[in-house]
Amino acid sequence: MHSRGKFTQKDMETLNKRMTKRIAGLLQTVFNGDVAKALKVLSFYASLSLNWDKSIPDTKEFYL
Repeated sequence: MHSRGKFTQKDMETLNKRMTKRIAGLLQTVFNGDVAKALKVLSFYASLSLNWDKSIPDTKEFYL
């Protein structure tokens, strides 16, 4: 969307900040021990993307 001119650079910055905060919140929830809540949130987001192309997780840095 950004490369096609539908998002401005400012829109992309806003989206990136929001997603970074959301992921940090999800990780903090897990670190706080509320795994059930984190799984509920993940399940909700997964349901929104059922018709999307299958993603390929990038976990390379997890094993450094």
